[in-house]
Amino acid sequence: MKVSSGGFIVPDVIHDKFIKWETHVPLTYLTDKFCASQPTAQSSLSDFLAVVDGQVTTKSKSLSPIGELEMTLDEWYQAWQRLLKLINQHHPNLPLLAHSTPSGPRMLTKATFLARCNQIWTTSGYPGTTGHSFRIGGTTELLTSGIPPDVVKSIGCWSSDSFLHYWRDLETTAPLHARNTYRKKPGRSSGGI
Repeated sequence: MKVSSGGFIVPDVIHDKFIKWETHVPLTYLTDKFCASQPTAQSSLSDFLAVVDGQVTTKSKSLSPIGELEMTLDEWYQAWQRLLKLINQHHPNLPLLAHSTPSGPRMLTKATFLARCNQIWTTSGYPGTTGHSFRIGGTTELLTSGIPPDVVKSIGCWSSDSFLHYWRDLETTAPLHARNTYRKKPGRSSGGI
């Protein structure tokens, strides 16, 4: 089965790299532009025969990461659609955010995720992060989406109400939750909260 998105099929040479998934496949190789490219451009990435320690073996050409940091949002979206389908097709038991390593696919850890984010950001001239901003942002996103604070506390594994200090956009979140807290519940008398 071939994986496609936007009408373009992932070339076999890229598709085959996901079977063992021992090498990083830059997202540029999963965009519409690359998948629609001529087979001659794609065949230059094919495996080749080499003699290693007196043995004939198959070697894979490494994929260039050039352009991966300059992808547009549209290209990124195209590539991620294909990437998720490939992961699901070849490694359905892996967690959603897995990544390739020389010994095969692995679950994405916080340390690996932050290292990659910081590599991208610092290369682009932005400061790095410790990851705490993701926790704050996630808390704020859940609260502004109307998720009750006690549920947010549970999701974030907060052991105290200290997460309330990290609320952002209080002009939106505080009235929303105050309104939800004091809204008349079904079956309640009109005289109470």
